[in-house]
Amino acid sequence: MPARRLSLLAALSCCAAPLLAQDSIPPAIDRGSLLVSGGASFQRQRTRIEVDGVQGSSTSTTTSLSLAPAVLFFVRPGLALGGDVQLGYSDFGGGSATSFAVGPAARYYFGRGAARTLPYLGASARVGRFTIEQDEGPATGEREGSLWGVEATAGLTWLVSRQVGVFGEAHLGRTVQSVDQGANDTDNTATGFGLRFGVSAFLPRR
Repeated sequence: MPARRLSLLAALSCCAAPLLAQDSIPPAIDRGSLLVSGGASFQRQRTRIEVDGVQGSSTSTTTSLSLAPAVLFFVRPGLALGGDVQLGYSDFGGGSATSFAVGPAARYYFGRGAARTLPYLGASARVGRFTIEQDEGPATGEREGSLWGVEATAGLTWLVSRQVGVFGEAHLGRTVQSVDQGANDTDNTATGFGLRFGVSAFLPRR
């Protein structure tokens, strides 16, 4: 009888092991791990321009490129909190703009077990500065201003090793820019959708 019980326990252990492995957290996204990532983004955005003292508004569509390095810390399995930086460049009719922004960021990864693909959702908020170089039109010259924005992301990371992955994500953001022009301040509200690709390094807790 004891031999049968031992055999039954051994069989149950063999069956349970794969199930436990499926529910386990990959070391890359476990609590205590550090995430360092960097990506390049291409997006199209629509901007509404409003000038103080002038009735109505105008809209324009621009193409922009940006770099977004980030550092996050896993405070619990799958959930990473930290911050990111965004360096942006956009080109529009008659000029161009550059920007710098920084702020808090969060990501939640859904991967479990030995999966090499890690889907995730993310959110961030940023504040910063921008510079506009106008080459044509009545407002020729350089102007500066402040900005703030929010962004939501949905992406997928593919682990090429236990600690390094490549990712692709879609992002949707909204940015408000304020340009001080003396008597007539200008507020630009931009809504953009784009794709970002990059590399992530996961540094598990030792």
